[in-house]
This record gives sequence, structure tokens and C-alpha cells, in this order.
Amino acid sequence: MSGEIFISYRRADEPQARLLYNRLKELGVEAWYDAHVGAGEDWRTATAKALQNARIFVLLFSRAAAASDDITKELAAATFSKKLVVPVRIEDIQPEGAFLYELAGRNWINAFDETEAKLGELARSLAALVKSGKEDPAMLPFDRGTGETKATPKKRGRVGLFAAGGALVLAVVAGVGAYLTLPKARAVNQRFAFFGFDSAPDLEQAAAVATDTMFKTLTSERMDTAPQGETVGTTANERLSKAAALGAQYALTGEIHRVEGGKLTASVQLVDVPSKTTLWPIVVEAPADNPSLLAERAAYRAVQVAKCTGGFRSTLAKDDLATVRLMPGACENVTLRTQGNPAVWRELAARAPESAPIQISLISMINASRVVPGADSPKLFEEAKAALARVEAASPESAEAYRGRATIAMWNSPNLAEGESILLEGLARWPDDSWMNYFYAAFLREVGRVKDSVVPMQISAGTDPLSPLKQTYLAKTMAASGALPVEGRKILDRLLSVSQFNIAWHALYGTLPLDSEESIDAIIAAAPESIFADQVNCARIAATAARILRNTPGKKKNSKLGCDPGAAFRADVAFGLYSYAGDLDAAFAVDIPRLPLGELVFLFLPSTREARLDERFESLATRLGLLEYWRTTGKLPDFCATEDASVCATLKAGVPK
Repeated sequence: MSGEIFISYRRADEPQARLLYNRLKELGVEAWYDAHVGAGEDWRTATAKALQNARIFVLLFSRAAAASDDITKELAAATFSKKLVVPVRIEDIQPEGAFLYELAGRNWINAFDETEAKLGELARSLAALVKSGKEDPAMLPFDRGTGETKATPKKRGRVGLFAAGGALVLAVVAGVGAYLTLPKARAVNQRFAFFGFDSAPDLEQAAAVATDTMFKTLTSERMDTAPQGETVGTTANERLSKAAALGAQYALTGEIHRVEGGKLTASVQLVDVPSKTTLWPIVVEAPADNPSLLAERAAYRAVQVAKCTGGFRSTLAKDDLATVRLMPGACENVTLRTQGNPAVWRELAARAPESAPIQISLISMINASRVVPGADSPKLFEEAKAALARVEAASPESAEAYRGRATIAMWNSPNLAEGESILLEGLARWPDDSWMNYFYAAFLREVGRVKDSVVPMQISAGTDPLSPLKQTYLAKTMAASGALPVEGRKILDRLLSVSQFNIAWHALYGTLPLDSEESIDAIIAAAPESIFADQVNCARIAATAARILRNTPGKKKNSKLGCDPGAAFRADVAFGLYSYAGDLDAAFAVDIPRLPLGELVFLFLPSTREARLDERFESLATRLGLLEYWRTTGKLPDFCATEDASVCATLKAGVPK
């Protein structure tokens, strides 16, 4: 089935594509997106036919879309055949490369804020245009050309952008995750009323499972929730008044639908009860034969975003709905562990200078953005210091203030000893603070004291059993300490199943021993859909080659491993693969930047032992500031107790007895 409108999008953006499709269908207009490809049907043929039949080409443009060769081809074909091209930005980014060439002179529709409302407006305009039979772009809600407000970034290759962006993701989530344990600046109503999942009669069982799972999750997170018996069964028209009568600040409502492709979808809306404002819609999918997984994914996402929003709201000096409406989007970025939108955090920080958690989140975002090619580090450093000044003005003895001071201390020429001193001072003041323990554990991983990091990481993760960030880094900590094979694998598998958390997959791939083809197959099969296909292919090829090289005595090593890990992955994964394979020349040729705090743990994994035994490891440790820390503090890395590394001999010779 094809239609007047062809929707081009990346798989990670399917909820937005489906939303636009459904709105158009409600308005009596047929559209096409690739969910319509039938079982056994060749997707290339189906796509080409649908594109040929359509007269309007709608491009949902995001970071994921910008990395897609298939979307580039679709856009080129639409332009060549003179379709009406409607580019829609669902993330606040600028086009590059082929997209810049094709789209630079066009007007855009900006739907990265209030996406649901903007796509609804677009659907109404497209329907009017189709029904009029005209070819008049003026009927569409274009904003402006893309080049009027921002300078165009330098061109970067697809894989290179991901490699840099991976570091950004990790650092962003390490700081932005602080929303889960926020000090209360004022008394704020945090009560939730959840009204269950609605569904068609044939999906009532799935809806019941999802409803029970949501209530259990809300209870496990100790969120103030109206009793199930008081809310479930309330009609849609009565829900907000019922929520108000139950004293709830927020209402959660859900629906379950069957969609094409043998899947179920669950949507959840977070509504501010007093203002009757929808703050954020959440959509998840799962196979139709696994309603329990759908229930878990919906509960995980909804509860994380709801808790995050309420936590940040509690730190505002006064309630401001315009500011509150920014929070779920920022929280959703954290929950999904996507690259995020720095503009959102800057706007939040400008609106709430008194909120230390928001300011520390901005500092983490700024710190992370240094790894993007072309980033102006001195300018970012000054911006981070200004944010820290706001933290110290608002809450100078808060846990956030200590974390911010430590981040600034370790910014450029990393003064690791000073950073440790600040973190220990903060931990003495806030011994039970989840994120103080997290940051201290990250620091200990950073300097190779991995066994010491296990306890603070367990304290941090134990306070947040639903936090994908904390659970992933607990697994990575266990990996480096040698305890991963059973418990760590369970943690990562669970995260990948429920949250589809990209960083959990990278942790799984980067830390598990690739000791069998079955292990490699399991890791590759667990890759979330948002991981680039060429990355997954390279992961399989490189892992298989590394395993063969490692297990073939006397076989000549090579730096290719069948693909180029140095181009496909971030530096830590590439270094680990080469080291595991025994190709130390390639490992030490990897340019390892100053990664976010705690990310140097890959240097201390069992799989990188051969690299630590190499004389070149001492030069690498010197460049990263590790050798100076070990030498001046006398606190040696764990591996010096069990490995005959030359760097350990150097340290022991210079460490006072």
C-alpha cells in the first residue's frame, strides 16, 4: 500500500513517523512508511515503488537520520524526480554533507520542541494540501531556511561522528543522571495518579499485565502513588478531576495498540493535573507475543521520566510551567541515553539558576561536548566555570558543588590528586549520597583502583535499581575487577532487554571475553536498533577475527581484523579489541583522548592485560595523567599487585616505603 505522502525516517525515530502517519490517516490521507513492507516482500522494491507513487516526500531529520546512507539515497531520488520535499527537524541539529547539499536552500519545519503538537499541525497542513490538489508549499507551516541562525559545522564522516558522539553520550549521562537523588529546595507535591492502560478487547490481557507492572514499578521506586483501586476503571473524561481529588500533581494514562509488523505499542502520557497540560508522551514497542516485555519497557521509561521530572521540579525556586515543560524532554534524553540536546540544558540552566542539579547537569553536558571535533574547549571551560559559580552561589556545600569542583579540577591537565581530594571531602559530607558515591567510584576506576571502586559503585547502584546508567557501570566495574562473567552479564542483558540502552551494549561488547562464536552471536543479537548497522557488522567481524588471532599461537597479527575498529568505534573499544587480539602496534596507535571520568577503565580490563605489559603503556599512562597520580600519591593501580608490568617497576622504584 502506498500513498500521496512518503515518510522517510531512521528506525530510532519510528515513534514520530508512526505518529505522523496516524494523524494523516485520521484526516483521511494515505501515507507510506516502511512499516508497510510486508512479510517476505523485498524492502528495496517496496520503498522504490512507494517513493515513485508519492508526490510529497517528508523527511524526519535527526542525528540518526543524518547518519543513514539509505535516507540520503531516498532524498536524492525524491529531489531528482521533483517531489515536494518537506524536511522536518525532530532534533535541533543542522544538515551536513549530502544533506547540506540537498537541503541548504530549502525551508524547514522545526518540530524538535513540542514534537507531538508540531507533527499534528503538519499533518493537518499536509492533508489540506493533498485534498486541494495544489502544489503550493505556502500551505505548509515552514519556519525558515536552515542557515540563518547557526554556522554550518565542518563535514564529518558518519562513523567518525559516532565515534566522537559516543564519548559525548557517556559523559552526558554520567552527570545528567543526577536527577534521581535531588535535594529538595522546597516542598513540592510529587503525588502520581496512574489510571492503567486502555486497549481494544483483544488486548485486554496485555493491558492488564502492563497496568500491574506499572504499579509495581511505581511502588518499587517509592513514588507517592494513588492506590490502584482508586484509579483503575475511571473513565477518560473523569481522570483529571479524579487525580485532583486524590491530591495528585501528575496523572499517567496509557494505551496499548497492535501495529503492523507483528508488534504491540504502549504509549504513556505524563499530565500536569492543575494545568491540565500534557508534559510528555512516551511510546515503546515489543513483539506481540511478549506482552510482559512491553509492560516492562513502558514502566521503565514512564517511571524514569516521571521521577526525573518531579525531581528537577522540586529544585526550582518557584513553579514555572514553561520551565517544567522542558524537563521531560531532557529526562527522556537521559533515559534513552541518546546524545541529548545541549540547547535544552542551557535553557533550563538559564531559567533555573538556583537549581544546583540542573547546573551540574549542564556542566556535565558542556564537559562532554569537548570531544566533538571542532569544539572550542577554552570557551566551553569558561561556560562550565560560570555554571559552577551558579551552583556555588545557590548551594555551596551541596553534593553537586563538590562534583562540579572535581570536574573543573580534572578538566584539562588533569589534576587527579586534587580531584580525588575534592571528591573525598564531598563524600565525607554526603556519605550516603548516591551520586557522590557514583562519582567517587568513577574516579577510582579512572586510576585503576578498581577493587576499591566496587563498594561505592554498589552503594550507588543499590539506591537506583532502575537506573540504566548505574547498573551499566556496576557491570563495567565488576568486569574490570574480574567478577563480571555471571552477575555482570545478567545486569547488561536485562538493561538491553528492557531499556534498549546503547551504552549497555557497548559495555557488553567492550568488556565481555569474546571466548566463543556463541558469545559473539549473543552480543551482536542484543544490539539495539539505534546502533548503526555498519557498526554491528564491524563488531561481528572484528570480534570473530580477534578471537581467532588470540587462540591461534604463532599466527601473524594484523591491524585490520577484517574491518577498522579505530574508525567504527570509540577509542576505548578499538584499543580493547586490538589488545585482545594481541595486535599491540595497532592498540597503541589508537588516539586515546581524555575521556569522561571513569571511562579509562578499559585500560584495566582482563582483556587488555597484554597492553599493560608492554613498555609503551607507561608513555600512555603519562600522557593521560595517570602516572603522575600514581607516583605522587603512592596509590598504585590494582594490576601492579598481580602483573609484571614495566610501569609497575618504575612506580615501585619511586614510591616511598
